[in-house]
Amino acid sequence: MNDITNAHTQDIIYALATANNTIFAVRMTGTYASSDSGKTWHDIFEATPELHGVAVTALAVREDRMIAGITGAAACSSDGGMSWQVVGLASPPPLLTDILFAPHDANLVLAGTADDGVFVSANGGGSWVAWNFGLVDLKVNCLAAAPDHAVFAGTES
Repeated sequence: MNDITNAHTQDIIYALATANNTIFAVRMTGTYASSDSGKTWHDIFEATPELHGVAVTALAVREDRMIAGITGAAACSSDGGMSWQVVGLASPPPLLTDILFAPHDANLVLAGTADDGVFVSANGGGSWVAWNFGLVDLKVNCLAAAPDHAVFAGTES
């Protein structure tokens, strides 16, 4: 079992999430999970060779569904991270900064990017389209959804 505290000191945690009594931390060296309140951590991509050690910059978790932001793509799991499907977002590959499951629709997922605005998936991460109507600044740092279906994008401006 890998210990998250043994990772390089320059390795940044980009996002934290919780689900089903598990804490998740995404870092440049991968995505780690702890089910014992952070005492021990393991790399959830360890059994997925194509994703092991891949830099992860965003994460959203809802029950057993997980979407991790990797360069230019989203890694999606519907079984709590046991298996993953990688779905590209666009070309050139955008850097994901935040991922959000919409509270009112279990299949609606939004992804903020460093330079390409917001992408939306209406099928739980299976495919993505740009969704930037009214967005002046395409450098999205974070996303939030309101109960009235409004979506907010935190940008540099």
